[in-house]
Amino acid sequence: MTRIRFLKSYVNINDAIEKYAKNFIQMQERVRNEMHIFSLTSSFKKDSMWAYYAKNQGICLEYDFNKIVDWKIKRLFINTYKVRYGKKKKFSYTKLIQSKIHNDEKANQESDRMIMSQLLTKDKSWSTEEEWRIVSSFRKNEKGYKLSLDIVSAVYVDYSVLHDKKALKIISLAKANNWNVYVRFFDKYNAEYCYETIDNIQTLKEKYSMFEKE
Repeated sequence: MTRIRFLKSYVNINDAIEKYAKNFIQMQERVRNEMHIFSLTSSFKKDSMWAYYAKNQGICLEYDFNKIVDWKIKRLFINTYKVRYGKKKKFSYTKLIQSKIHNDEKANQESDRMIMSQLLTKDKSWSTEEEWRIVSSFRKNEKGYKLSLDIVSAVYVDYSVLHDKKALKIISLAKANNWNVYVRFFDKYNAEYCYETIDNIQTLKEKYSMFEKE
């Protein structure tokens, strides 16, 4: 009988642990989904980012946030921060989950600070990116908000995808909205990437035939 009782107790405890673990994972996922991040960099001339994120075959969009005039929309961009590079501080998910369970304002503020510290810190090896992040927290709204804004100021297209269907569509959109369009190409003799306006495309083609990578 003792053995049977022990087994029953063990099963009950195990079920409780599994339920708690499942709830914890769901809560953790909810916290992640409530945070929305928009990552940017300070310059379009980041060769490391062109290589890492686009394999030197992509498109870069330049934004001008001064084009936002509606103060209600400006409020959504208040939480724009420069990423810090270094070692991240220790993070307690237990405290974070507790704040969500009890819904205490002070605890929520502390958990938000912990989350922001994690989101705005990256290892020093990424420091060349000079990243900025727009962070928004939408509690009880994991989908966030969809905004239609005309804040693009320029488009940079790598020569390798200049005639790609998607690139042509973006270029057409840029011209319709008076956005500046530049073409990125590799100057083999100077061993560096250069940029020219798409209006000088014929000149660019001639240069590319001379400077094209082997």
